[in-house]
Amino acid sequence: MFGFKLVGADICGFSMDTSDELCSRWHDLGAFYPFSRNHNDNQAKSQEPWNVGPLTLKSAQKSIFFRYSMIRYIYSQMFQSSVSGGVMFQPIFFQFPDDDGAYNFVDEHFMWGDALLVSPILTNSTDNITAYFPNANWNEFPSGKNFTDFNSTASAGQTYQLPGAFNNLNVHMRGGKIVPYQDAMGLDIFRTSHLQHVPTSIYINPDHNNNANGFVVFDDGISFDTISTKKYAKINFDLDNTTLTFTVENVFTTYTNDDILIASIVWFRASTFLQYDTIIAVDHQGNHLPGNIEIDRANDVMKMSFINNVRYDEISMISFSQSQK
Repeated sequence: MFGFKLVGADICGFSMDTSDELCSRWHDLGAFYPFSRNHNDNQAKSQEPWNVGPLTLKSAQKSIFFRYSMIRYIYSQMFQSSVSGGVMFQPIFFQFPDDDGAYNFVDEHFMWGDALLVSPILTNSTDNITAYFPNANWNEFPSGKNFTDFNSTASAGQTYQLPGAFNNLNVHMRGGKIVPYQDAMGLDIFRTSHLQHVPTSIYINPDHNNNANGFVVFDDGISFDTISTKKYAKINFDLDNTTLTFTVENVFTTYTNDDILIASIVWFRASTFLQYDTIIAVDHQGNHLPGNIEIDRANDVMKMSFINNVRYDEISMISFSQSQK
């Protein structure tokens, strides 16, 4: 509330002994803290996940690898807050100030940046939990499965039941947003710097007008004063119905790590785009960028990957059109 960007309680608690159930739930929540660490005093039992119990071990593995997958998003959001103010870890009403219902769920859920709604499970029970969703398109993340649609006649959102099982992360992506993502599950990742050698994807969830926007930031992750010295690359994404544009706001020409390469572009609510039979991607010189398309019809998701390596600061536009017959 006061604008502290780097916050987070000691995961599993600092004083006294934790339990497997409590620590498991806490890891699922704590992986989303901007400042995320498991830490306790010398008098309490050790809280390494493998020492606490099987529930905690599973939760820690899943939640921490999810956090790794979202490191580029976290870094980009923290960069933006450093430039323009605000915080990444925030109550729902920060993003939906005109939605009265959002003020009734201040303690139960939170927005993670401007694009993701997280509904942690805060009890020992495995019963379903009640979560509030403001009036917007919402899709499960990262699967892309449609969860709820914008209602043009509604003035507020609704509550929904979400699964309360252990080792479950309730994360939903807001319509109208584009986020960077690196799937760290299954990768041999021991620290976040390893992700600099893994190409990044972007995930797109259109709003009810088929628009979306987002951005991604890259720098060397080490140097100080990268904002004032302009030693970073920032690429803005903008989807306007049938055209996705990439705008280079600032380019860090000496940045050569693989994470600035595009692994894939993933569209949620893909049926809107599948009505078109022509998809063209071009670079800033107007050259076509050949790629492949995969369709997941069960989740209504489309994935586009390029045949040759493409950097985010090289691509200019992707457009959808219907050929004349």
